[in-house]
Formats: sequence, C-alpha cells, structure tokens
Amino acid sequence: MLAFQPAGACEAVRSQLSEYLDRELGPDERAHVTLHLAACAACARVALELALVVGALHQLSALRSPSGRA
Repeated sequence: MLAFQPAGACEAVRSQLSEYLDRELGPDERAHVTLHLAACAACARVALELALVVGALHQLSALRSPSGRA
C-alpha cells in the first residue's frame, strides 16, 4: 500500500530508526514509524540494513576474547 508521505517524513523516520529498533520509542512514535515503514519501501530497506548491522555488531561482541580485545 502506498500512502502520501509529507515532505521530510523519511528524514524524520530515519532519524528515529535506532531508537525504534532498540524499542526505545513511546507507543505513538513507534506506531508512526511502523506505519511509515509499511508504506515506504526505501525506509523499510534502510531499517532492515540497520537491523542487520546491529545484529552483526552484537554477534561480534559475543565473540570478543576474554582479554577484552577483539
């Protein structure tokens, strides 16, 4: 479903993606981002890419040596 997105909507949503993925947004903000991602393939792709990077960083963190060195 494609919906009209006001100018600046993508920039606003993209600036909240980190907090969205970390579940740090309030319910209204989270709903707004979720709706935007459902309607905007470009932002959904950016969110997916960010989620993959964060996941990879978490995996690297788990593989860290006991001495604290990567």
